[in-house]
Amino acid sequence: MISTETGCRQSENHALPASAFVLDHPVRHLQLAFEPGGNRREIKNSASVRLVPLVDVTLATAKRHADGFPRYRGKNNYSGTMTTYPRSNDLLPSVQHTIGGVRHTWESRILDVTKRMDVSREMMGHSVKVIRGSPDHGDAMDLAQRQELALSLMMPVPDHWA
Repeated sequence: MISTETGCRQSENHALPASAFVLDHPVRHLQLAFEPGGNRREIKNSASVRLVPLVDVTLATAKRHADGFPRYRGKNNYSGTMTTYPRSNDLLPSVQHTIGGVRHTWESRILDVTKRMDVSREMMGHSVKVIRGSPDHGDAMDLAQRQELALSLMMPVPDHWA
């Protein structure tokens, strides 16, 4: 659910330590960053270091898994495991699709609402240097703006999760 509703990469999701879930802030969010030590986590690039608002179904997921996903942390079985259920239940558009590709549905929804490639790329942790024609100097959108956009796109929380 986090990949689908935030555009986070698989590697950003399955390695989340508890410290990445910021649930005591006015805008609850994920803090995606390089992390050394026992919860060592690599982030693809500096543009991928970002704050990701948690709303509706992503917030419900974070509350249910506030310690992250230790079952997958430091292992390579996430993609296969996460693709098996949706594929077995005909929840993926075709046999060519994997769980890694569902994050791009988020980008499509952002583009549909904003009509701006730079916004969708920024929300997903891509560099927007080429699109904006200038170097990246931090996030153009603050966390509250990110939350507002996320709220306009999110799926509601299923009753059995509430």
